[in-house]
Amino acid sequence: LQKYEAELTTVRLGMEKYKWEAVAHFQQHWDITAVNFTEMFKEAFRKKENLFYQNSWGFIIHAVSYSPETVREMFIQLFDEEKNLQERIFDFQTKAGDLVPELKSKTAKKKFNHQQDERTLSVYLGFRYPEKYCLFKDSYYQAFCKLLGETPRSPGKKFPHFLELVQEFRDKIVKEDQEIFDIHKEVRSGIDWDDTYLIIQNILFLQLY
Repeated sequence: LQKYEAELTTVRLGMEKYKWEAVAHFQQHWDITAVNFTEMFKEAFRKKENLFYQNSWGFIIHAVSYSPETVREMFIQLFDEEKNLQERIFDFQTKAGDLVPELKSKTAKKKFNHQQDERTLSVYLGFRYPEKYCLFKDSYYQAFCKLLGETPRSPGKKFPHFLELVQEFRDKIVKEDQEIFDIHKEVRSGIDWDDTYLIIQNILFLQLY
């Protein structure tokens, strides 16, 4: 945390501000009931920058363009906080896989996969509920597990495990360091949602990646 605090006003940290802007933009434009779901979707994620893999984004854009109502329902289910997270992840990936044959036919692409992996789903969830979900990347998940002496989980279980570790890190360590939050308030003015998990993602990304 001390190392991160030392970088809070550097150019390196400034380069990460797009994540705050991307979440804020999504929060302003997301509307699951939009009449034109495709255009709403594209606008809501317009400031995503490099948070998605190219194949992950390519799939979901084709899916929302050719099968918007199917994708709408997929996101309704993914964002249903009454359901178990691991089940939601599995269901979303299964339905994405079901769309692949149809999209391959409509796009005439011979090689086409959905790649709706845990990193991708963490972006969807982190944008929708930034106060609950931390952006995930396997590289710093592995580094975080090594640092804590934890055994990394298998695919499909990594993101839920990562959230458990992050929550403990937040409650036992990060929340005790008020200086981090004070400095962030100065450099991230105008945030009207709880950005604690985005701060934590930045700490892990910049210090462990």
